[in-house]
Amino acid sequence: MKQRSPKGKGAWTARVGEKGQIVIPKDARDMFGIRPGDTVLLLGDEKRGLAILSGDKMLALTEKLLPLAEVLTPNIPEAEILSGMTITNAADMEAAARTISERYGCAVLCKGGHQINDADDLLWQGGTGKWFKGKRIANPNTHGTGCTLSSAIASNLAKGYDLDTAVERAKAYISGCLSAMLDLGHGSGPMDHTFNLKGDFVRD
Repeated sequence: MKQRSPKGKGAWTARVGEKGQIVIPKDARDMFGIRPGDTVLLLGDEKRGLAILSGDKMLALTEKLLPLAEVLTPNIPEAEILSGMTITNAADMEAAARTISERYGCAVLCKGGHQINDADDLLWQGGTGKWFKGKRIANPNTHGTGCTLSSAIASNLAKGYDLDTAVERAKAYISGCLSAMLDLGHGSGPMDHTFNLKGDFVRD
């Protein structure tokens, strides 16, 4: 998620996110102080564990932090929780993105990924949606793709690009990072964030 400050008042853009943690299901309630009847927000993915928010933390997120955002970038599970809807296709993504946008007064980039489509993301802003098409790249090293995408969007906003262009450039950057095929460490490793150090993403 990104939050934009007024120009001339400190940092113009900032990315805000929740670091994933491994959660053992039977211990999760005690570990995070979840009370019966609490709504739980899941952040992360099934490959690397889940970070969860509930109770006062959930309230602080939805009532205090999210309304400050210029754009939210939920994946499908996060969008389902924030919208209260089940998402199984592109039409569901549009309905959920619209609901989240209206609820929190901001733009929403709903990320499709392999759960719904290849790599198509939906940007909903100003009451209309725009699809950003993408091609899934066969690279097992995808650790941090969502965090990188949102950070790249924030960086491009800070450079003065409009949101549509910031998303388009961020998706192109992610594709380049994945296409570089860095293979580092064990398991699902990181992408190559340095593939274009002297290229357009740095200069522009």
